[in-house]
Amino acid sequence: MPRFLNTSTGEFVWIVDPSKERYAILSHTWDDIEQTYDDIRNLQATVEELVKDRQSSFPSSSTDLPSITIFDQPSLFDKIKGICEFARNAGYTLIWIDACCIDKSNSAELSEAINSMYEWYRLADVCYVYLTDVHDVVDPSLPDSSFRRSRWHTRGWTLQELIAPEHVVFLTRGWHFLGTRVGLASTLQEITGIDFNILTGMADLEDISVARRMSWAARRKTSRVEDRAYSLLGIFGVHISPIYGENGNAFLRLQEEIIRTIPDQSIFAWGPSRGLECTSRWWVQPGVPCLLASSPSAFEHASDVVHLSASQFESRIGLASRMGSSWAPPLHCVFTPQGVRIQLLLIPLTDLPQVLEDTVDVRQTWAEGCDDCRGLPIATAIALLQCQSKGGSFIALPLCHQDETRASREAYAIAPFMSCNHWLHEAPFRTMHIEGEVVKAAIEIGLGRRIIRSEKPSTPSPMEVLLLRHSRQPLLRKSRHPRSALKNPINMWAPSQPHARTITSNTTFQVAHEDNEELGALGFQMSDLEHDAQPEQSRVLLSTTLTTLTRRSELKESQRIQIYLTLTHIALGERSGDLDTTARFSIENYIRPPVRTNGAASPNASPAADHRARVDELEAPCADDSEETRIEEFSSRSSSQRTLAEATFIVHDDADWMTSTFGLRRLWLRLQRPGPSSASDTATPVLELSAKLSERFLYHRRA
Repeated sequence: MPRFLNTSTGEFVWIVDPSKERYAILSHTWDDIEQTYDDIRNLQATVEELVKDRQSSFPSSSTDLPSITIFDQPSLFDKIKGICEFARNAGYTLIWIDACCIDKSNSAELSEAINSMYEWYRLADVCYVYLTDVHDVVDPSLPDSSFRRSRWHTRGWTLQELIAPEHVVFLTRGWHFLGTRVGLASTLQEITGIDFNILTGMADLEDISVARRMSWAARRKTSRVEDRAYSLLGIFGVHISPIYGENGNAFLRLQEEIIRTIPDQSIFAWGPSRGLECTSRWWVQPGVPCLLASSPSAFEHASDVVHLSASQFESRIGLASRMGSSWAPPLHCVFTPQGVRIQLLLIPLTDLPQVLEDTVDVRQTWAEGCDDCRGLPIATAIALLQCQSKGGSFIALPLCHQDETRASREAYAIAPFMSCNHWLHEAPFRTMHIEGEVVKAAIEIGLGRRIIRSEKPSTPSPMEVLLLRHSRQPLLRKSRHPRSALKNPINMWAPSQPHARTITSNTTFQVAHEDNEELGALGFQMSDLEHDAQPEQSRVLLSTTLTTLTRRSELKESQRIQIYLTLTHIALGERSGDLDTTARFSIENYIRPPVRTNGAASPNASPAADHRARVDELEAPCADDSEETRIEEFSSRSSSQRTLAEATFIVHDDADWMTSTFGLRRLWLRLQRPGPSSASDTATPVLELSAKLSERFLYHRRA
């Protein structure tokens, strides 16, 4: 149950269920001194005393005097004054600020805040990112801009504050609008390494491997060591109790909880890696932590790791058709006092053809190892993880027996390994990248040997091994972006005949004015909404146009994107409750080539019919017409769920699309309820058409 700050009175307000409230939230970097919950309570107490004194001194006229709030107190920091004023002007009554809305002296409240913070940011109507080190006049896309150098991009807690909210607005140190997460998605991807599709809401976090998500936090810092783990709870959808003072153990507990929750073996794919080379043996580098990483920094090299499902894993190896049923090792771990029991697909090093080809001379030269390596354990097998690099190589862990004298020969150790060659000793590696063809050949060799021994050769035989620490059967997480239809849509249809309905005459349609500033920052402007009701067909046609702003200082292509939305009422039955509405978006994209010095400009436009074929290879939703979206009949009561229907398009902004490299933008269209700044107090239903554009990104055509 979070505590909010009233943007008008400066009083604290408890909200039992934040999902039912409309509020803003602040993301910022902490200064050396921040005003805490106790500081704000003291200011509130001071205001209460001032009000009492005024009432006792001027009892008859005290109600006519201006009200006194904490915002009148000179000791209130400018950051809190500024964000409350900005949110208040945008129509928000409540705001959540981590510095002062958490009573950190209350351990139970602090624990709840840490475990719920991601959800509070996700439920916020808007997240304002205040950048104290970014100039008011700046082009964020420039290589050396103050936006790229901002400290905000390097902090641990701001990772979830960037990803969780649906709408993120960046503000400069002078409280000027800089851009949004969607509008600056390409630049943010370059700065943070976070996928463009995650920043723009085109993909869910569950679509990204655990290792890749960890890599986003690899270079981020926190004031407390434990916060490097606690700040990632929401990114993985897990919960652990914060224990300040446990230091690095917090990150170990986080990994254990992730393994219990997410079926993804990429969490083991941390540390330096290298490709399989002509080396017969690998020696263990002693004294290095084994299975679990000690901090997110260990995942710095895991930014290209992709998780594979069981079916994908089998298909990549190429034996799925032969097996006829699933044979991939289950993603199941069991903790024991000694470590973790897990089933893995093990391949003996002697079955790797690329090794066998070079073992004749290599074994004689390095069989005993050098003076530094002699006596260290020798890697005897590799374990294939159900993940791969973006290049398609399998990721594997070199294994060695933990103790050759143990009764159980299934106990293995994992640690950074090195080839027995002096110049490689300074760069031990922990994971290996192996091409799929090498893996297939090695498995065939292993199956052939089983035939010779008269054993069943039908499966590659996953093996249960004991590694040093881990967990139980993981569970899938729920999606961050619920795809359910509008919880409380607006009833815009009224009965005209016993079994027919028409659009309500007083329903108001408008463009989302909050988009104007975002579009203007990208060089576009949106026209007023045209509205055409067709009662005989129970249909409403809406249209608007996005055009490029005129810039005299530079030659710029002129672009016009025509946007259409068709709302159609459908009667599913004779009962009054069997009602439905469908929404269909469509666009037409026209581009006028710039004037050339060696000839006249071509007047031909680039129609949307061409752009459909051009962008199919992007493997993204790019049709000129969106699929019909159903909108259930509904009442006009308020809800934090604003979106009624939405569609996404990919549009060209480059007339010469036949070249190998051309410019694209993503266009998001939404039918939504109005925001707090434009909401009407009347009972008249109001709907908005929202259009948002991404930054221009370059697409390189595949050969």
